[in-house]
Amino acid sequence: MKERKKILLVESDAREMRSLQSALDPGIYQVFSSSRGDEALEMVCRNRPDLVLLDARIPEMNGFDVCRQMKHQLDTRQIPVILTSERNGCEDRIVAMEAGADDFLHKPIDPVELKIRVNSMLRLKAYADDLEKSCREIARKNDQLMELEGVREELAHMIIHDMTNPLSAVTLGVETVLYERENLSEKQERILEICLVNCREHMALIDNILDVYRMESREFNPSKKLTSLGELIDGVLVMFRHRIEAKRITLVRPEGPGLPHMRIDPMLMKRVLANLVSNAIRHTPAEGRIEIDVRPTGERGDYVIRVTDNGTGMDPVYFEKVFDKFQQVEMKKAGVIRGNLGLGLAFCKLVVEAHDGRIWVESDGIGKGCSFRFIIPGALVPNGTGL
Repeated sequence: MKERKKILLVESDAREMRSLQSALDPGIYQVFSSSRGDEALEMVCRNRPDLVLLDARIPEMNGFDVCRQMKHQLDTRQIPVILTSERNGCEDRIVAMEAGADDFLHKPIDPVELKIRVNSMLRLKAYADDLEKSCREIARKNDQLMELEGVREELAHMIIHDMTNPLSAVTLGVETVLYERENLSEKQERILEICLVNCREHMALIDNILDVYRMESREFNPSKKLTSLGELIDGVLVMFRHRIEAKRITLVRPEGPGLPHMRIDPMLMKRVLANLVSNAIRHTPAEGRIEIDVRPTGERGDYVIRVTDNGTGMDPVYFEKVFDKFQQVEMKKAGVIRGNLGLGLAFCKLVVEAHDGRIWVESDGIGKGCSFRFIIPGALVPNGTGL
């Protein structure tokens, strides 16, 4: 059996009350009644009606005040209120709307019109109730997702830390063997160099994952100090010397003496540049070309650093997505990202923005190379003496 909707009638005229009660089918509606405003408010809190039909001119506490109090209470404001009045003109209708009433009827009330208005209000109330229920369910599921996300991140951190120790041991072992490379054949040395490059790339991936989480949670801030940009670039290129030579890539880089000193976090910025150079090497064909360029922007002493290649290029549709960690699956499927650079670019964006800069990519399209660029504000004068 369908549950009857609860309606509260608040009416001071006994004859009008009987007329309203007879118009509302008791098989469809469960009707409560009151002739006073204070009692009506108590019944609203006690019975939680689905609708209140409220006489504007009840004595003592009038219907307008009852409506205002209902609409100011968080737990009753969603209950529809139809105010009624025997006065002609627009005055009571205007006051009713200002009090928060959902509808208004002039007396004497036609029974057919009453049923139409009541059913309309109840239908809107049902929609509102369904929406509120859906919102609560979404909020509950969101809380569950946040909790699961926290568990997932903790698990990911545990796995990553568990991976770090054996990977560090392998890296150290390979470096130790290569330290005595005179005892190795050319083939053995080449294989170990490849192993070392892959170990270092995976260590960089682990660092990127951890730092992306830390920086997003505001647990990781740049430690800025005066840094020679020329020395920073030299340090990065040493890391990739073997990969550049293996692919016979032509590397063009700025001359060290003319480069500025900048107040940056050298370790973080070195990893930004390393990510971009690694990306360029990965996407540049054998005997290709990579250029690292540093130029002033002409604004506030800012400098723009560019890492440009003549490799696979990029469709402009991915220019923004490529820095978003949540778009990495799509990037992988589309072939825009290969290897482990996905989170590396997200890391680069976080670091550059933490330095109050910005990063972007330019490309003329597929097969026409890419130019990753980032601006670091407030570079110092070339001799590094300015502050």
